[in-house]
Amino acid sequence: MKTLFHLIIFLHATISFGQSLDASLWVGNYSGIMHLSNLEGVQDQIMVEFEFKELKKDSSWTYSMRYKSEKLGELIKDYELIKTTGIQSEFLMNEKNGIIIDLTFLNNCFFSMFEVEGMMHTFTMCLIEGEIRIDLFGSNIKNPTYQSSVEQEEKSHENQTVSSFRPLYNQVVILKRTN
Repeated sequence: MKTLFHLIIFLHATISFGQSLDASLWVGNYSGIMHLSNLEGVQDQIMVEFEFKELKKDSSWTYSMRYKSEKLGELIKDYELIKTTGIQSEFLMNEKNGIIIDLTFLNNCFFSMFEVEGMMHTFTMCLIEGEIRIDLFGSNIKNPTYQSSVEQEEKSHENQTVSSFRPLYNQVVILKRTN
């Protein structure tokens, strides 16, 4: 079982290896409504304007998000995506405030996971049929919901512990092209 799992991961990684970002598909202006939810349901909806621009051909891009909230007013966040010198799928996201986050680009999506004060956050930004979907959700990694121990292979007598973490919030927006 353990060997099969590792084989599937290896095959997926080799199939995805070498993908590169076609920025021309992403460049433009978009807008949509972001839904902010927690375990009690949707807590707020915020208008989002999004702009994706190339800064330096094939190596850096910027995207800005303008949040327009009736409750909180207007907020603008600027991010820079930087192509690293490694594998085609490796990027960094510079939040321009001292925070830099690793990104992986696979199947026309950026993926990241990062931890802030015991909360693990998962971020995806995908271009799907001309629309950008951004998803952010998180879990408290200090308190797993469930932990299970399973014997992997009869010969090895090794146990594998699996910890489950309940997502506590979700922010999602589907951005439609405006130009």
